[in-house]
Amino acid sequence: MRKNWQLRNPVTCLKDQASSSLALAHSRVSQLKLVRTAPGRSYDYIDELSRERSHSFAFRLDQTRKVSIDLANERDPGLFGELLRSRNIEVTLWSESGQKQALFSVAPGDRDRETVTLASGRYLLELKTHTHQKIDYALKLMPMKWLLLGYFAS
Repeated sequence: MRKNWQLRNPVTCLKDQASSSLALAHSRVSQLKLVRTAPGRSYDYIDELSRERSHSFAFRLDQTRKVSIDLANERDPGLFGELLRSRNIEVTLWSESGQKQALFSVAPGDRDRETVTLASGRYLLELKTHTHQKIDYALKLMPMKWLLLGYFAS
């Protein structure tokens, strides 16, 4: 495969699926979307989970950064929305080494945001639900410009 990576952007799209762990994770999902954005700018995406029940977003970081993941589940919760866990959207992060990290779950009508510190490398963000019904969602993925490390001179 041809490598087509922009080296000046810290978050670039994943065109090369050479990593076996990401290829394995990709084989478990139905749709793969490639993320391209610059530090301090957000990647906004609005779609619906329907028959596929899983969407994935691939991205690469050129250095350690904090990444903000903001997800809104736009489905109407209904009368028993909080009790039906199958309508939740589960957010999972796969690393290039094959490590899986369950981040959070968003109930119908709710919105959740989490900021994680990620090392340089390739990542796959997976959104998954267990229902066959349509669920509209909005995703905002933003790499922070700077990573503040605790440093004190003695």
